[in-house]
Amino acid sequence: MKKLLFISVLLSSLFLSACKEKDTPQPIDNISYHAIDKTIVAGQIDSLNTMGYSPLYFKIDTSNHAIHVYGYEKRDTVVYSCDGFSASFVSVDKHHFQMLNKNETIDKSGFWGGAVDTLSLDDFAGKGKKYIGKLSVYYPSGVDEFYYGWVGIELSADKRELKIIDAASNRTMGRSIKAGQKK
Repeated sequence: MKKLLFISVLLSSLFLSACKEKDTPQPIDNISYHAIDKTIVAGQIDSLNTMGYSPLYFKIDTSNHAIHVYGYEKRDTVVYSCDGFSASFVSVDKHHFQMLNKNETIDKSGFWGGAVDTLSLDDFAGKGKKYIGKLSVYYPSGVDEFYYGWVGIELSADKRELKIIDAASNRTMGRSIKAGQKK
């Protein structure tokens, strides 16, 4: 009886150790990249609608030393259309956008603000290409679906021209993207 029990335990342990747990496949990134090359001059409002979401509106406000970026159309204080739920990567104090450098990760660990719409001109004027992190949320099945992306911008040293260079988003729900990632 002891032999039979020993053999049963031995066979069971061999069987269990031979079984390998299946690896859960990781979702594949689906990066949607768009070259834009658009210039906005001080006082002008222009939009960007290549990320597949509602447009982003940009306006340079030299009197307040800021660039306003809206996920909805806003003229003066009137909102003309709303995009539902989108947010931008913001500073820890959540008072203004956090400018990102190339390869910084944009994901759920960031500070996100939906009401923040201001970039300080001094944060990146004449400093080359920088990035704005974007978050869009949809509810097609009644459950939040999060998508992360970025917009590449460059502001002239005199703070009069904003170049919107390119943009990308990760079309795989919940997956991060690095600032500047194109594929």
